Amino acid sequence: MTLASRFADKAWYRLTAHFFVGLFDFGVLSEAGSDAFQRVLIGIIATMLTFGLLFARILMSAASGRHAAALAPAPYRAAIEALIIGVPMLIVAFTTLLVSHSLFPDETDFRVLLALPVSRRLVFLSKLAALALFAGIFIVSAHVAMLPVFAIISGGRQAQESFLVRFAAHMLASLSASTMIVLALTAINGALLLTVPRVHLQAASTAVRSTMLCALVLSLPLAARLPTVAPLLAAGSRSLYLVPPVWFLGVEELLLGHGTPYFGRLAGIAAAALVASLVVAVGSYSYLYRRFDRVMMRPADAPSGSRRRAAMVGGRMGGAQFSAISAFTRLTLARSALHQGVFVAIAACGAGLVMNSFIGAMNMGRVRSPENEIVNTVVAAPFTLVFVMVLAVRAALVLPIELRANWVFRLTEDPGARAAQLGAVVHTVARFGVLWPVVVLLPVQWAVLGPRALICASIAYLAGLVLVELHMADWLRIPFTCSYMPGKRFVGNTMLIGLAAFVAFTFFGWAFALLAIRNVTGGLVVMAILGAVAMQRRRHRLWLWRGTALVFEDVLPTEVEPLKLSAY
Repeated sequence: MTLASRFADKAWYRLTAHFFVGLFDFGVLSEAGSDAFQRVLIGIIATMLTFGLLFARILMSAASGRHAAALAPAPYRAAIEALIIGVPMLIVAFTTLLVSHSLFPDETDFRVLLALPVSRRLVFLSKLAALALFAGIFIVSAHVAMLPVFAIISGGRQAQESFLVRFAAHMLASLSASTMIVLALTAINGALLLTVPRVHLQAASTAVRSTMLCALVLSLPLAARLPTVAPLLAAGSRSLYLVPPVWFLGVEELLLGHGTPYFGRLAGIAAAALVASLVVAVGSYSYLYRRFDRVMMRPADAPSGSRRRAAMVGGRMGGAQFSAISAFTRLTLARSALHQGVFVAIAACGAGLVMNSFIGAMNMGRVRSPENEIVNTVVAAPFTLVFVMVLAVRAALVLPIELRANWVFRLTEDPGARAAQLGAVVHTVARFGVLWPVVVLLPVQWAVLGPRALICASIAYLAGLVLVELHMADWLRIPFTCSYMPGKRFVGNTMLIGLAAFVAFTFFGWAFALLAIRNVTGGLVVMAILGAVAMQRRRHRLWLWRGTALVFEDVLPTEVEPLKLSAY
């Protein structure tokens, strides 16, 4: 008899399994989509382990070569250990934000589960067990991925303590850091749930979640620079009081007996953050446990102003298919925490890349011509942001919102209105993914390039339109109405293809724009070519739409599909 079959009839086992499986579908994926998402998670974990081995290999080469002396002093080792602590913290933070909608039992749990012959205590404990298991998978995987790097910097003749002592101190500090992140995010969600009126709860939680996602993504370039903070550590810089991984580096150093006043203050900050997060998280769960019915049953009627705005939006639609799909897309993105979070997370990656490129340009300007470095960065920035923003919008639109409601679109599908409906989707991607990034970066380009910024922006806009046409060439779904099957390729293959496309788009875009600002005639030729390509792709897309029906069920590429020779 297996362990699962032994506990299969236990209420706590079934509830924990129910909550754990629910963390994989976000409320929008079908059963097949949830299974596919689990395969994606396995691919992500494999990628994490591969990254850890690659980083260890690079560090081993540095340690065995001419730069070995740079790894010997304690501050440099400590700076690398701060990165080893910080990487799991980031991974766990992203994971916790991914399931932040399920950190606490919700109204559905109250109405459905508590009507069954199970106690409230069992519901809460099962929820906690499922969340601990989900977060534990990523905590363990992230730390295992970093172990080869830790082994390299902990060995050698410079190590003052035995490997087991350093390993125990590091794991205690690093696991405490990851636990603090989970507790802090739980505390924030609990405080929102208990303090914000339900009429504003969804908007507030969406805004806070999007803000935290953006902050996490923008912190990635800063985390990558943690190995360079060794001089600040040696000098006891107070600026590192704002860096959470360094707090727990102080804990590790204290455990190893390196009790300097500076590390003592860092460890004190870490202990205060851990205790505060624990108190608020436990307090939120305790209050919700005792007042679950009152919290969940608070009135959430929308004010009359919301009704008036909804009526005005409906009136502006006027029955036009294009306007209806545009408004439907805009309103769904505004109210859905999941879709807004996907958009913000991916878009913030682009903003982080641009920010990191500007920081790198300023640093390189100290040893090279600063004017050339800034010009190259400013010219390339819109192509980077456009590429990532187009991906962000498309990724948000491909996720369903409520599959059981797509029968409305199935019954009202009209081949004559298909071009207008799908055209609204392309218009949305072009506006959010191309127009906004170009407009946002135009003042920066104007400050550096002057009037030539208009030429550079025009090429970026036209190149973005070509990119949109390539992405939307086979788009045949109304936003949020088609099931989604993640993991159609192995995660590693997807990353390699995406990286190759990103490098090609940004390099050729930068080269064409640089040519245009130096030679106006060449710039006009480039713009004419890009415009012609965009128009040709648009005509092909419209021709395809005329003979192909809308898609409401996503499938894996390996599954057998009909030939779809007609639209009926």
